[in-house]
Amino acid sequence: MKTHSTLSRRRLLAGVPAVAAVGVPSVATALGGLATGDDPIFAAIEAHRATIRAFKAAFESRDHLEDTDPEGSIDAPEWIAAELEIENADERDADAEATFLTTQPTTLAGILASLEHAAEDAGGDGTILDSASRCHREDVSDAAEAYPAMIAAALRKLLAA
Repeated sequence: MKTHSTLSRRRLLAGVPAVAAVGVPSVATALGGLATGDDPIFAAIEAHRATIRAFKAAFESRDHLEDTDPEGSIDAPEWIAAELEIENADERDADAEATFLTTQPTTLAGILASLEHAAEDAGGDGTILDSASRCHREDVSDAAEAYPAMIAAALRKLLAA
């Protein structure tokens, strides 16, 4: 039993240099599939990041309104507009998140970028992937659940090529 654990650790450590070498261009070229090419995941990630920024900006705008007019009525037009912008930004973000989670990377660089984006902090709500799994929209939570299998399929495609 102890030998199996040591062997697993050795296998893991033996794999680390190969994984680290993926970042080296000459090794990456030899491994194939690392070029970004026309991988659609990069556009999906950037679109998702843009909606995250817009969502944060909508909250900051409402927070500013709250700071400048703490006694303001929530029925006032500016408050209604601020809340509506948050709702709209949330929907746009969920749309972009669903697109990101269902866009299969076509390159190794795309797979890495996708995994890194999925692991980014979701503003104190865990990672993007974790947060998406609890999303109020079923298409987003379903996409989050299917994401690991989609990434595995993308890797299989690259290995078969």
